[in-house]
Amino acid sequence: MLDFSKRVVLVTLISGLALFLIVNFNGTSLAQDNKDNGESNFTFEQQIKNFGEKQTNKVPKDYTPEEAMENGDITPTNITPKQREKINQFKESVKNGNPDFIRFTQFSQFGDPIITEFQFNGELIYYRWDSTRDESGRHIAENMDTGERFSVQEDYCKKLVNNPKMPYITNCYNSESYEF
Repeated sequence: MLDFSKRVVLVTLISGLALFLIVNFNGTSLAQDNKDNGESNFTFEQQIKNFGEKQTNKVPKDYTPEEAMENGDITPTNITPKQREKINQFKESVKNGNPDFIRFTQFSQFGDPIITEFQFNGELIYYRWDSTRDESGRHIAENMDTGERFSVQEDYCKKLVNNPKMPYITNCYNSESYEF
């Protein structure tokens, strides 16, 4: 919680718009304090805009289990020791602020791929879930608030929580969290 007893609020009118800046008594702004605490002073939207090139959604329409294995994808129904190491490496990369990418590919009972990708750029984790290749149409997500159905979901998150029972990403732009 912010301690406002040691801060001053400055209000400036610029072209009829009020600009609020909360400043510490030592003269630094809260944005600078947040930057010093390891947080970016950019807004979430600016961080998203500046994310950079995405490595996601680069698999062909007809993606096979063999191709997934060749590409180093994680196959959740049969995780190999090499795949487990790749998962741990991604978690470590996020922890240390090093850019990384990981793809999970599961296959429907008909052999159609459902792809979940995570790309970390050093600040944000870009999340993409894609079931557009599922010909059966059984793997469609639904927004619980609006009832809208979709086969691609994208979001940006700030934190990976390494919960031993169920790791997840959180502090997301569009949703609370996603399973990792």
